[in-house]
Amino acid sequence: MAHHSDPKMNSLARFYHLTSRKRAMTVMLGGLTLSCAFVFGYDGFYQKHEKVEIANIFGFYAYYGFAGFTFIIFAALFLRKIIKRREDFYGDQDVNAEEPPEHMLERKDL
Repeated sequence: MAHHSDPKMNSLARFYHLTSRKRAMTVMLGGLTLSCAFVFGYDGFYQKHEKVEIANIFGFYAYYGFAGFTFIIFAALFLRKIIKRREDFYGDQDVNAEEPPEHMLERKDL
């Protein structure tokens, strides 16, 4: 099956069309993994001039970023327990508690 680029498609639709193919996500994830590995490996090939000595460790910013992201995930899990509300918290004021008006329903007899 040939994939054509429709000239009437906007850029977002064209991007979706490209990424909706079967192997697109695998290719993008592989490219991201390779670029991250390249940048991590390149960290050992240049001289660092950091003000803080710990930043001179090989891969420091990768470790620091991973630790920071992990902290954010666990903090979000903890905050969820504090902020979470019951399902019926809004009670009668909930929009989903309302019955839709009969004239707005499109009923079809089968």
